[in-house]
Amino acid sequence: MTPDYLDRIGHLLRQSIAALGVWPVAPHRDHGIYEYVEFHDRQSKYVLNGQRVYEYMNLDWRIPLWDRAYLDFWAKAPLSAKMGESLYRTVLERDNWAGVWQDTPVNPQRIRPHWMRPLRFIAKAMHLPLGRDRWHLFEKRYLDYWMTTTCAYAAWPYRQVAADRRGHYGPSGWHIADYLNNKGVRWNGTI
Repeated sequence: MTPDYLDRIGHLLRQSIAALGVWPVAPHRDHGIYEYVEFHDRQSKYVLNGQRVYEYMNLDWRIPLWDRAYLDFWAKAPLSAKMGESLYRTVLERDNWAGVWQDTPVNPQRIRPHWMRPLRFIAKAMHLPLGRDRWHLFEKRYLDYWMTTTCAYAAWPYRQVAADRRGHYGPSGWHIADYLNNKGVRWNGTI
């Protein structure tokens, strides 16, 4: 999170948006710009590439929620249908195929492990006067280590993660840093 890197990222985002040829956009439709950038620059590169582990294991894989008809539907859906997953939740609960959602909440917000709940509540209450942004920074830096369900931080001791001053965005950054360091790549992009 250096000014130079933030400038580079801003420049790349502006280029990506300019390539769409749709700017300016009506305010009630500007969420589509975010959705495009999220889909094109994060999901298609980061999330989708994660599926390639199946190829490594000689397994076939499919992503049915990326079928063209499905993507076109969501591209045309109004923002009200997307907010809070409202249409998604409504359809799951209304149709309830095979009774799957009868006693199961759709995408519940859970704090795990259970012992973290009171600590998180107290820390959040203490951050109330400092604002939401400060709370989220604190939560990411000091609590995410324990709450990440995949144990993705397991390669590093808690003290090392909590003491890091680079700006904390999750375990992926730690894995990427290790990978780049092992390959001899410096943070400024040179070898």
